[in-house]
Amino acid sequence: MLDELSILSAIAEGFLLSDYAFDKYKSPNEDEDTSPLRKIDEAQFLCNNTKEADGILKGIEIICKNTNLCRDLINESSEVSNPVAIAKEAKNLSRLKGVTCKVYGKKDIERLKMGLLLAVSKGSTYPPQLLVLKYKGNPGSKKQIAIVGKGITYDSGGMNLKPSSSIEDMRSDMAGAASCLYAVKAASELKLKKNIVAVIPLCENMLSNNSYRAGDVFTSFNARTWRSGTRMQRAGLFWLMLLLLRKRQSSPIA
Repeated sequence: MLDELSILSAIAEGFLLSDYAFDKYKSPNEDEDTSPLRKIDEAQFLCNNTKEADGILKGIEIICKNTNLCRDLINESSEVSNPVAIAKEAKNLSRLKGVTCKVYGKKDIERLKMGLLLAVSKGSTYPPQLLVLKYKGNPGSKKQIAIVGKGITYDSGGMNLKPSSSIEDMRSDMAGAASCLYAVKAASELKLKKNIVAVIPLCENMLSNNSYRAGDVFTSFNARTWRSGTRMQRAGLFWLMLLLLRKRQSSPIA
């Protein structure tokens, strides 16, 4: 049987997460007759342990606020949420207590010989970015939680172009990166006694005369060569690059 505070937590989370819509680009009267009721002005909860309930509600508010900010970034136009813009947003998180952010640009990525990340970004006008976002909530401990988020801000499929039925939504291929960003922000605001390191590679996979081609061979971070193939194989190569980066002792996030 659920206790009172667990029920309170679930209800509060339901209110805050359901009261969301990405309507930034909609005119005030658009879809006026079909839009669901939203924007809850006030909710009152009656419970016995008000002091503990207040703490729970504050925590739930932080988590849900960051969840909705994450949703905003995912739903945003890819022209706005490009690799450079997201890197700038991550850098702004450095103002939070315990948070540091290191942004590696294209020249840094070339120096690190991260051929797979460079390959995916070849067709885009936006340079690739690699973010290492750290939160130290327990400086006395050497233990840390590593999280990795895929950050393809738009995945056209490159030479193997995505079908028209699904290509519009490929701006959301950076949802993993957005999740990492706001997980670190939430951890800081919640003052968690944990150490977290988030690795966030950002690039755009576009079609151009400079795009990589199926069958091309690239050298990865661990000096091994890899041949590009189908979309599934390319996704696998991208994740492999991340795992190698996290594992290698000489990497910038070791």
